[in-house]
Amino acid sequence: MSIKYICLVLSMFAGAHLAAQTIITGSVKEPSGLPVADVYIIASNPGSRAVIGYATTGQNGEFTISFSSAQDSVQIKTSRLDYSETLIVIPNKSADIHIVANPHATNLNEIIIRPEAVQRRGDTLNFYVRRFVSLQDRSIGDVIRKLPGIEVLTTGQINYQGRAINEFLVEGLDLMGGRYGGVVNNLSYDDVSTVQILENHEPVRAKKEISSSDRAAINLKLKESSRNKYMLTFALGAGAMPFQWDNEVSLMQFAVRKQTNVVYKGNNVGKMIDGELRSFYGNTDGLYDDGLLKIPGSKPPLPNTQRYLENDAHTVNINRLYALSKYETISIQGDFITDRQKQSSLYNTYYIIGKDSSLKITEASQHSIRLNRANLSVNYRNNSPSFFVNNVIKAHTEWRNSDASIINTREINQKLSFDNASLSNNFSALKVFNKKRVEVQSLTTYSRINEELSVVNGVAERDYIQVAGRELFETKNSLMSGGKAGAFNFDFIAGADYKSSGLESGLTINESLPGDSLQNRLRLNDLRIYFSPSLRFSHKKMVLNVQIPVNYNFRRLTESGESLSKSGIFLSPSIGFRYDPSNDFRMSINFERDYKKGDIGSLNRGYILTNYRSLSKGSEMWAQDTLNKVFLSFVFNNAEKLSGTYLTFLYTYRATNQIVSQDFNDLMLYRYILPLPVHSGVFSTILMHSKGFDGVVRKATLSSSYSTYNNRQVQGGEIVKNTTNSFYLNLAMDISLWENSDLRYNAGWTNSLSRTSKRNQEIASGIINDLNQTLSFQSIIYKYLQFKVEAEHRKLFSAGSFIPSSFFLDSEIIYKRNRIEFSVELANLMNTRDYAVKFLGSFSNSENLYKIRQRSVMLRAKFSL
Repeated sequence: MSIKYICLVLSMFAGAHLAAQTIITGSVKEPSGLPVADVYIIASNPGSRAVIGYATTGQNGEFTISFSSAQDSVQIKTSRLDYSETLIVIPNKSADIHIVANPHATNLNEIIIRPEAVQRRGDTLNFYVRRFVSLQDRSIGDVIRKLPGIEVLTTGQINYQGRAINEFLVEGLDLMGGRYGGVVNNLSYDDVSTVQILENHEPVRAKKEISSSDRAAINLKLKESSRNKYMLTFALGAGAMPFQWDNEVSLMQFAVRKQTNVVYKGNNVGKMIDGELRSFYGNTDGLYDDGLLKIPGSKPPLPNTQRYLENDAHTVNINRLYALSKYETISIQGDFITDRQKQSSLYNTYYIIGKDSSLKITEASQHSIRLNRANLSVNYRNNSPSFFVNNVIKAHTEWRNSDASIINTREINQKLSFDNASLSNNFSALKVFNKKRVEVQSLTTYSRINEELSVVNGVAERDYIQVAGRELFETKNSLMSGGKAGAFNFDFIAGADYKSSGLESGLTINESLPGDSLQNRLRLNDLRIYFSPSLRFSHKKMVLNVQIPVNYNFRRLTESGESLSKSGIFLSPSIGFRYDPSNDFRMSINFERDYKKGDIGSLNRGYILTNYRSLSKGSEMWAQDTLNKVFLSFVFNNAEKLSGTYLTFLYTYRATNQIVSQDFNDLMLYRYILPLPVHSGVFSTILMHSKGFDGVVRKATLSSSYSTYNNRQVQGGEIVKNTTNSFYLNLAMDISLWENSDLRYNAGWTNSLSRTSKRNQEIASGIINDLNQTLSFQSIIYKYLQFKVEAEHRKLFSAGSFIPSSFFLDSEIIYKRNRIEFSVELANLMNTRDYAVKFLGSFSNSENLYKIRQRSVMLRAKFSL
């Protein structure tokens, strides 16, 4: 080697010694705490543009950069097209630094580059909230509704790709235990950085290696500034015409080892506030019951109950979760609701009884309900990868009283009381031994329900008092052992279910003692023992599930000291196949057979006055009621392009040896069960497509459904058949006409057709077309001042009757700055006073006219701390 090359190498080593190498590590995050990937980190000497070192951040936002400089300090600069440049000067020594990068739209020749909206990582989709927020949004629920593939039902249940989610998490913890409405409706979108959709989610970690779940979960990632602190929100409202109030207070905390959600809501403006107390997953068997006795009335006319409902409601909802360890949690949930509701309506009911003939019953109703309900639950959970334990104790109590004045040919006064007390314990445990597993499940429930219906001046000008009491003890227990051999997963499940239920009822007419045909004293003991082998075969992107339960059922019905026993063996197989070639497409098909058995509430041999003009008698103890279901679904999901589509088909075939018979005596409807073979079927299909855009139209969703239902019953000793078809089409659009504007349009069309026949001759038919449109627009007027207007239009088209259109118009002036908001709201500006609607049933139709709340004004103030 020549002398000059040796000198060159020596000089390089000397330079490196004079300017020692510096290593800087660190991370780049947004102010929300979200890591930023693909950011250039550039090092240079102060005052110089010469680059002495550079690096790029990874997916976790972290970087490592090395350089050599003789200066005492160096400058570090960040560079990414859709983020503002950050420039800092630091000492020239190895260190760990953290840089904050602010998202920033960059204008390049009139092309705006914005931060990405969605990112997929395996089965996890990350939707960055800031890209989906618009002017009308208040809570994180408003943002979730916009995500591709997401559908929020009127009940509050969240579906993804047509299936209900199986878990709702905040920072990886399930605080609400299925009652996620309390977070969805109350947590501000300002506190959330990312909504994660966890596809193919299995809530039990110990089952992840064997699970074939095709359902999703949602996890909310909070901004760094919203973690580990209490978030307090006040919303106060007062109005007039008449006096109105609407108040809310919420306290939330989402820390690493504990979470809290406490909400109070109260109003008399017609808001239904019990939706946040409804659980959308988890077991609620035996806890809730609508009752056997009713006061007849019209169906809820509008999704927006503030149009028609007079109420005085208060609710308190408390949720607290403690993380005892990495996998252990204990949570406590409690809620109480009290509500006083009033509703006025006029409705006609048409019972089809012959060729072009029907019985018309006209009723004007003034109905009030006083409802009280309380729940308390404690849940311990250990969800480790090899061991799972979950135990939930729930207590439920409800007491309500209803008063109704109904006028048809005369005034009829009714009072109905209902009391329910229930207690349940749900235990499950799973242990994994190498590749084998053992699981134990046990659910025990006890409940007691008492009802009383009194009718003054009822049918035939008589007074009636119907009392009914029911008692239930139920336990379901199973033991599962399973394992894995290559592509096969197998399970063997053995279980025993036992139910003991009782019914006592009596009907007093004009204070006379009830006869044998008007009273019941029943006790039903039901034992089911089953063995269910199941096999799952997985090959590449295909999964096949086969389950063949063998069931032995023993039932004993005791009535007034006499007993009748029956037993039988039946199979309830199910087969499922799923094909997932990619994240963008999924196909599944499922077949299952099941057997239904009547519970104690449908086995009464003596008549029960279920409402003031209906007497009902139940079925036989051993009803052969078989259900066969076929479900087919296709999912096309390209979330990265904000597109989601699903198509489902469901067919249910029912075969039973009993048929409903109904006859009239004056206004009294007698409904009972006859032992005749009946076959019926239901077919339905649903198509939904949603697409997001980065332009004037931000999201468009098109959904449609079709269903056909066949049914039979006996009238006047003859079989009457009915077929009801329904088609629904809906278009929803989110539009931004200009910056800081938000327009939402929704249009729905429903077509319903009902045909009734006797002796293969059509005796009645009806058709209804229903058009529903809503339009909501909000825009900034000046700085912090906003204007909002909402319009609603409903037109009903029905052959043989004229029903006028209904229009509603609301407006609001809003001042919003940071987390403070004031508004003036004007409701029902057109002072629409009534609302008409018509329903088609299988063997009866109804027309309803509802009284609407009058024009009103409301002042609101909201503060978030």
